[in-house]
Amino acid sequence: MAPTKEGNSFIRALKEKKLIRRALVGINFENPKDSKTESLVTIGELDYSEIEGGIEAANYYSNLGRDKWGILIDDFLYNNIDMTFN
Repeated sequence: MAPTKEGNSFIRALKEKKLIRRALVGINFENPKDSKTESLVTIGELDYSEIEGGIEAANYYSNLGRDKWGILIDDFLYNNIDMTFN
């Protein structure tokens, strides 16, 4: 799914063939201790109903990697511990 050194991307190819509306991947992680919810990955669209606070609370990150995935994330919690370094 990530770009290659040649600039190819599975997501970009789906967009160019008009199989998806937008060249994006949506990732929604749920609490793994909550067995009533499931994490969700969407391709080509975002399901704002899965985001607490809806569209206004959505976070967007660009791929900073060249031929791999690479994102910069802020306000990151893990196991209820703030992993953000100031």
